[in-house]
Amino acid sequence: TDPPNEVEQTFTFESDELQNIIKRSAFATTDEDSRPALTGINIAMNGSGAQFAGADGFRLSLIQHNMDTPDEPLSITIPAKAMMYIKSTIEGHETVEVTMSADANNVTFAVEDARVTAQILNMDYPDFSAILEIAETYETRAVMSVNAFRNACRAVNVIARDDNYQGKVEIKPGVGDDMGAVIVSAQSQETGESQSIVDATVEGNETIIAFNLVMIQEFLRSVGDGQFSIESGGAGKPAVFRLIGDDSYTHIIMPMTL
Repeated sequence: TDPPNEVEQTFTFESDELQNIIKRSAFATTDEDSRPALTGINIAMNGSGAQFAGADGFRLSLIQHNMDTPDEPLSITIPAKAMMYIKSTIEGHETVEVTMSADANNVTFAVEDARVTAQILNMDYPDFSAILEIAETYETRAVMSVNAFRNACRAVNVIARDDNYQGKVEIKPGVGDDMGAVIVSAQSQETGESQSIVDATVEGNETIIAFNLVMIQEFLRSVGDGQFSIESGGAGKPAVFRLIGDDSYTHIIMPMTL
């Protein structure tokens, strides 16, 4: 029999939606055993839906998902490797039934012809509310094409890899009727300097931020085409990446030291 007040809980997801959530959160997790909670995707539920989080200490992926959830708050963390396996298992199916065991030790993902059970990581997930508070305000915001920025990062990545993939992102407001610009650049003592310019709609102050360009490219791979924004509160503060027209996904990257 189940322990008192503990019952099995079942939720239903559209398969495409769950695949997308995993795609947008798993890449931000770590595989370092020194921070075991961050090897997983955290799912936090309250009465108003579910929030999926992946983080590695340098970046944070957050996906809000509207669904019926219990009023009692619930937070579980599932290994990202298991979630990636689940993602491939549920491809081609319409819906996924997700059942959490009464003792909250494991979660089963079921489609018509397959069931995958994943162990829940029995540890607290770090509280990232302080980072979200910092990310709520910005001094500079740039909106640009995902593809154009992806190509710019790819172009300078050849140089950036000589310097731990560090690249500079310079955001410049337009003058008069001219569009603003985002300039991605990298330099190396061995191979020189490279820069690429992307047209952008910019509001706020001019700023320069140093990033690990691999992290930006991994974020860009997790989204389709269309447009996205970078919001920055200043050079040393976390930068927030959002999709235009999809406010369910927030990605935050810590800057490198210039």
